[in-house]
Amino acid sequence: MVRGRAHALASAFGLYAELNWLARTRLAHPERWLEGRVFPQRAALLSVPELAALAHLPLDADAPGLRRAGARSVLPPPTVPEPAPGAGVKALGRSDTGARRPVGLAVADVRHHIHLMGATGSGKSTLVAHLVLDDVRHHRGAIVIDPKGDFVTDLLARLPDTCADRLVFIDPDDSHAPPCLNVLDGADIDVVVDNLTGIFRRIFTAFWGPRTDDVMRAACLTLLKHRAHTGQLVTLADVPRLLGEPAYRLRLIPTIKDPVLRGFWAWYESMSEPSRAAVVGPVMNKLRA
Repeated sequence: MVRGRAHALASAFGLYAELNWLARTRLAHPERWLEGRVFPQRAALLSVPELAALAHLPLDADAPGLRRAGARSVLPPPTVPEPAPGAGVKALGRSDTGARRPVGLAVADVRHHIHLMGATGSGKSTLVAHLVLDDVRHHRGAIVIDPKGDFVTDLLARLPDTCADRLVFIDPDDSHAPPCLNVLDGADIDVVVDNLTGIFRRIFTAFWGPRTDDVMRAACLTLLKHRAHTGQLVTLADVPRLLGEPAYRLRLIPTIKDPVLRGFWAWYESMSEPSRAAVVGPVMNKLRA
């Protein structure tokens, strides 16, 4: 057994075989050195990473005599509400320090960011599932985004039948019914245009100037005001048509009563074809992509 332990130690120290190298040697009477825990005269000083590589802590959580540092348990503040029927509080669990009591989170607070931390298998997905199911039972809206799909599959199996008529399932892998979203759809025209141009500005920050913003904003406002006047469906794909097809513009611009937009299109039509292409080029190449 001692010979095997010696070979194991020698193999472990074999990692350090570069400039500060170690070599094997035979001891005439190894019992005296081992029992006395005495270093030879030519001892070696180990750095912290080297020592950690040789004498690492055991990975087994049930190792006898090993005390691990963990998060300190504290009492929940008195302001943390308790879930109760009709109280508008979502249940989180029960406190494990002091007097055990249920703790929850107000529905209004759940609308803010919640960061759940824990190791794999500690119950993060289970807690999120309970929060979503609580919203479903109380007829509140909830959106679940799962990059892997396992959590959504488990959640679908636990949803009650009463929510089937208000359930929308979007699967990007489903080629038969691809999900679509009309970014120009909205009741408030100014808010829709502000949001859309803001998104483009953040995506193309280095290539988005005031003229590009003006052209994009004027085109979207024209399409939305035309929709409000005629009731026709407009999408983001109509912006290149509006900027590049004169016949399409002739059908839309006469319906616009806004003097600011009419002034923009008067200036747009007064430009030569090369000048117009230079103005709309930064918008067109991003919309084509």
